[in-house]
Amino acid sequence: MVRTITKIKDLSILDQDNSNNIASINSVDFEETEIGSGGFAKIHSVKSINGIQSDQYVIKIFSDKENESHGYDTIEKLHIKLKKNQLKSGIPSYIERPELMGLPFAAFKGYDEIEEIEVVAFIMYNLNTLGFIDYGAENTDNSKYRQLEIPDKIFISHQLAHTVDFFHSLKFIHSDLKEAALWYHPQKKQLAIIDYDSGYHFDTQEKPSTLGTIGHFISGTLRNLINSNQDNKQRSVKEQLREEYWILANFIFQLVFDVMPYFFLKDSDDATKKKYLKKNEWPAIDYKSEEFLAENKTVHNNLLAVMSSLSDAGLKELINNFSKVFNDGYSNSSARMSAAEWASHLMELTYSLSILPQIENIETDKKTISEKDEVVTITFQTQYSRYVEIDQQYYSPILHNSSKVKCKAKENYFDIIAYNLIGNQKESISINALLREPLIKSFNVNKNLRDSLEPLVLSWETENIKKVVISNVEGEFSGNTEIKIQPEKELVYKLSAYGYFDELLEQELTVDVVKPKIKRFDWEINLNEGIDNIDLIWETENTKEVQIKPKVGVQNPNGFMHVRIREETKFTIAAVGLFSNVTEEIKAHPFPAPVVKQLFVETPKMNLNTKIESVDLKSFKSLEIPFEKLNAGISSLQNLELPKFETKNSLIDNFDEIPKPSKDFTINTIFKKIKNIIHQSQ
Repeated sequence: MVRTITKIKDLSILDQDNSNNIASINSVDFEETEIGSGGFAKIHSVKSINGIQSDQYVIKIFSDKENESHGYDTIEKLHIKLKKNQLKSGIPSYIERPELMGLPFAAFKGYDEIEEIEVVAFIMYNLNTLGFIDYGAENTDNSKYRQLEIPDKIFISHQLAHTVDFFHSLKFIHSDLKEAALWYHPQKKQLAIIDYDSGYHFDTQEKPSTLGTIGHFISGTLRNLINSNQDNKQRSVKEQLREEYWILANFIFQLVFDVMPYFFLKDSDDATKKKYLKKNEWPAIDYKSEEFLAENKTVHNNLLAVMSSLSDAGLKELINNFSKVFNDGYSNSSARMSAAEWASHLMELTYSLSILPQIENIETDKKTISEKDEVVTITFQTQYSRYVEIDQQYYSPILHNSSKVKCKAKENYFDIIAYNLIGNQKESISINALLREPLIKSFNVNKNLRDSLEPLVLSWETENIKKVVISNVEGEFSGNTEIKIQPEKELVYKLSAYGYFDELLEQELTVDVVKPKIKRFDWEINLNEGIDNIDLIWETENTKEVQIKPKVGVQNPNGFMHVRIREETKFTIAAVGLFSNVTEEIKAHPFPAPVVKQLFVETPKMNLNTKIESVDLKSFKSLEIPFEKLNAGISSLQNLELPKFETKNSLIDNFDEIPKPSKDFTINTIFKKIKNIIHQSQ
């Protein structure tokens, strides 16, 4: 049966990958059947997250209400610290540190619809489906691990020491390291750790939720503490760190030699170990001693031989470190090596053993590319590699064996770089383009002059062209096609042809349209229709009609018309073409009325005989005029009456039968008389 958790809140989530991360969770469907359980929680297979099916994850649901709050708080705080670390490195935690594959990437609170209860749950990777093996599960066959070479086991031991040291640098103590908390990937030589929720952030939390699990690895002090049921908060941070140092040393020894440090003793009791160490120098023992487990004599002899061989082979310091810890460190916690010391020593060993990452195979799904930004899949196989970098993206060899890259040029080079804790290895591949030169074979229009309302047709033919763009035309087109255009003015059409690698070829042509033309727009007086008549004449080309204002209106493209006007008039003609208009103006006036401005009369000739003689002016007596008595001149002029003018026009009097001017007399009367005289003279 499938159960569902909904109403999810208080979600704490950690990036799982470079992309395709689960960033939010609305619902989780999981199998009712348990696939594992612990002291505080049960493990189920996830069927789907947010309705998307996946078998890559498991869900851990707390069954212990007293410890679920501590568990949630511990994971949330660890997420925050890991996010800060990711900001520094730029690499997602699960890629940079594959030992964290067993860490929940999502912690939340929700509602179990079947059980109808509020729950605290974690989602994490399903290590089984990723190829890991549970190192400490009941009836686990660890033959695949035992078959590994000792350098590989040292390589894995280094991962454990490095990770515990990293936790301690974050002020976090795992608090539940045991065989069942370790998983290993035999092909990738990779370790993974689980069960973080019992841990302890000694910078913000008061204590862990567990004292630890009674097993072969815990110290006598912790064993006695667990048996006495004393509260865990009585232990200082230093004591808890040193307890984890002890467990770490035991684990490292077992990972290297496949046996526990004290496997040859009859039991794991604190008293037995103390009694043994009082009489012996670990790992030596008197086979007749009552503490010795006789059934393990052969294995003990083999261990001594292997340790001697390793010491002779250059690993003497490793053997001495084990001897120091398992002799002095059992009772004296200050004699134990810290996680940082183990990590440093094992790194030196790994480096001396030249355990560098190996790129075993690289393949691509394409040998060549045809265009820019074409995607190529690179498949890789590595050994001793924590993560792989390709084209500035990082990949986990556990989660990925391929990368999709974009080829942005005709020649592309990609570095595949595999990293581990002591170094990296780089291999390069090249992916080149097929040589295909772009070409514009033709670019034509069916007519260069649009002389009707029918669209014109642009057509072109190209080779090795990705797309075509044409100015003054919207959209993108394929390499060989034709389109209809409807220009309404002269336009330049530029064809821009882009090759598969952004090569640019251009070609252009010009298309014009017929324009209306006014060939003639004139006027003349037509006296046959009267002196107030003019004839308008027009002649146009490429015109549908003309519009003449005023008095005329819409007319045919060519024509004339009698128009009566009584004064000077401005006429405007608009020639309406298919795509544009053109205008012109003229001024017309009617036949002009004559105006008498002046009469010219011949004057009589006069002959003047003039004789000028000089006169002596002194002989004349000067006049004395009494100006003071004249005042301003003639008086009483205001009563003066002027004589009346003649009423006859002297020009009109020269014509016969001209009536006496009347009130209706106008200049038109004169025009009519002039016209009659002209006709009579003809």
